Amino acid sequence: MTSRTKWTIIISAAVLIIAGAVALFIYEHNSIKVFMRSEYVKEVVLQKTSFDGLMDQYLDQVRTYNGSSESAAKVQGLANRLYSFVAALQSNLGPRVPAVSRDHYNAMIAAYQTYLDAVNLYQQAVSQNLGDQRTALMNQADAKMTDAQNAMNNLP
Repeated sequence: MTSRTKWTIIISAAVLIIAGAVALFIYEHNSIKVFMRSEYVKEVVLQKTSFDGLMDQYLDQVRTYNGSSESAAKVQGLANRLYSFVAALQSNLGPRVPAVSRDHYNAMIAAYQTYLDAVNLYQQAVSQNLGDQRTALMNQADAKMTDAQNAMNNLP
């Protein structure tokens, strides 16, 4: 083996090692990292606080709904934000849930879906004229909201 061949092999090996390190760095930087359990709990608490604030705003708008187009737009806008919130939670948090917390996550998402079912019922109710049907839908929505709160309070 000549000196030139040795240097060619050494340089090629160094280039491969550097390229591998760069590829590993890019992969690690761009890959989804699973939360540690404590990180997961912290994120769930932060997201729940945000959701509760948004839900409170929505319920305030439902309770003060007056039939105007402005009021309807506010209720619909907040409902859309709630739907988007849960969808974003599923797509952003779902892949990062640690295996030990998977049952908690599934039950939590089911509770959020129950909240969205209540939102759907409220949407149907506020579009109705005052009367028995609106009252019945509001009562159903309130019951669904209570179910969602109980489910959220009793997560595994």
